[in-house]
Amino acid sequence: MENTQASQISRADIWRMPLILTGSLIVLLLLIYYPTTASIIHIWNTSETFTHGYLILPISIWLIWHNRHHFHYVQPSVNYFSVPLLLLVSFAWLVAYFVDVNVVQQLALVAMIPLIVFGVMGWQVTKAAAFPLFFLIFAVPMGEALVPSLIEFTADFTVAMVQMTGIPIYREGTFFQLPTGNWSVVEACSGVRYLIASVTLGFLYAYLTYQSPYRRAAFILASIIVPIIANGFRAFLIVMIGHFSGMKLAVGVDHLIYGWVFFGIVIAIMFYVGSFWREEEAEVPQARKTTMEDVKPTQNQREKQFLLASLVLLAIVSLLPVKAYTDKVEIPADTIVINAPKSGTWKLTDNMVSSWQPRYKNMDALLNQNYQKESASINLFIGYYQVQRENAQLVTSTNVLVEEKDDWQNIGNTVIEAQLSTGAIKLPVAHLKLGSKEILVAYFYYLGGERVTNDYVAKLIEAKARLLGGDRSSAIIAISSELDGNRDQVISDIQSFIKDMDGEIGTVIDSAGHSK
Repeated sequence: MENTQASQISRADIWRMPLILTGSLIVLLLLIYYPTTASIIHIWNTSETFTHGYLILPISIWLIWHNRHHFHYVQPSVNYFSVPLLLLVSFAWLVAYFVDVNVVQQLALVAMIPLIVFGVMGWQVTKAAAFPLFFLIFAVPMGEALVPSLIEFTADFTVAMVQMTGIPIYREGTFFQLPTGNWSVVEACSGVRYLIASVTLGFLYAYLTYQSPYRRAAFILASIIVPIIANGFRAFLIVMIGHFSGMKLAVGVDHLIYGWVFFGIVIAIMFYVGSFWREEEAEVPQARKTTMEDVKPTQNQREKQFLLASLVLLAIVSLLPVKAYTDKVEIPADTIVINAPKSGTWKLTDNMVSSWQPRYKNMDALLNQNYQKESASINLFIGYYQVQRENAQLVTSTNVLVEEKDDWQNIGNTVIEAQLSTGAIKLPVAHLKLGSKEILVAYFYYLGGERVTNDYVAKLIEAKARLLGGDRSSAIIAISSELDGNRDQVISDIQSFIKDMDGEIGTVIDSAGHSK
């Protein structure tokens, strides 16, 4: 007769090796992708918006422990379907690494963690730990791309609310003036911090409080909408406090204090209201003890399978970083010169349209030249990068037309159609102001002969050149003219200049890397 005692196997025996291997693989993953890991930690350390990142992993581990009874019905089992998925995500990381897009690198790194769990532990375990693994995404410092849209919404909302009170208000872009003083909606006023905090807490609260997917989705939606609307009210109240106090209150540090106090009250109310629909988790029946009949093949064979799968996964996640870290960018030592493009109709002059130029960092060369044709005066700026590299990128969050604390202010944006040598294109136009001086600036990117206006398309062109070889030079081209009353005429002058000069501009950029 079979010995029942011998036929039983403890759950610790079943889980010990896959848990150790999974944990080891995750640690090795973070070390292999150390530049990306370090970039996440650096942002946690330097940005108050993302200091909560340190809490995400402990919360995820606690959630798994809190729901440990869910794992009584499942067993770890190797699944090699994770291999192509890991390759795909790793390739996305490689492309992002080559073009220096931190947030995509960071998302790819975090996405590899559940794929490692999937590869070693299998689908059932991954499904049981789905939310704790998904929650790791909140460790990625992302969301700042929403700032411009949030700033615009907050400005619209605040101005509309002030108008409803009957108080006179004059607006230019995100700047507005009341009889008692001037206000502007800047990044700190965008509400992105409140939104990120609210969404993170909203997902966690919905998971712990509700069982119905509809209730969870409804609360998560509320955690997105409520802080955006609340931030609009916060900005309006601060403006009102400043206005009625004669600009003595809510104009300094107390401005931020009022904001966080208001946000705390709003979140507390949201959670309180949400608690009325709380659902208790269904009771999980006691799981029976796992026996050898449930574990096929033998424990020794299973351990070999776990070890082999772990080695395969380790090889997969190591493959592309080796290429990334060994692909060095050679920086040309020669002095680069951009010659001023010439035209029979546009004459070079020394009279600059304005003192403005784009705030682009670490350019290899630049040209800032004025042109005249009859009454039209146009300024051409070319910022050139012979090879894009770390701290010398064409498209990055630090490269802007005007900085937040710049003397120049961007008070509006529009789009015009221009005729390039390659065909018609929609160009963004910024309306900039310094005191009584106003200019219109049309701008686009030039990468390897292609003209583009979209940041993401520019990054894809850069990635293609890096991966497949080709011209890796790039430039920002900005055409500006003074706005002295007739807006339509100024736009027409800019369009005429682009049509006449685009071919020559491309020629001087293409030859810049060969200049001595």
